[in-house]
Amino acid sequence: MPQNVTVKHPGRYPVHEGDKGQIHGGECNVTRCERLGAVFWNMGTYGLYCPVCAEGINWRRDRPPLCVRVDEKPSTVEAMERFKADNRYYDAI
Repeated sequence: MPQNVTVKHPGRYPVHEGDKGQIHGGECNVTRCERLGAVFWNMGTYGLYCPVCAEGINWRRDRPPLCVRVDEKPSTVEAMERFKADNRYYDAI
């Protein structure tokens, strides 16, 4: 696959124009946020978030975090495998 093609998760939310929330280190997935540095993957929205927004999403300390720091954007398959392998997310719902 060419390097300049961004693979967007088919189940991502919200569906933004362009690559918002889909490039590691790029623009945060939060609609009103324009920060760069999105390195936190959200297990529910399949998007990348900046540290500030990820902290806000993970505000509940009595539940497992929804946003986890990643070194690169997980592929669609990797994202689903991570979600299924981590039963904490099922237990928290």
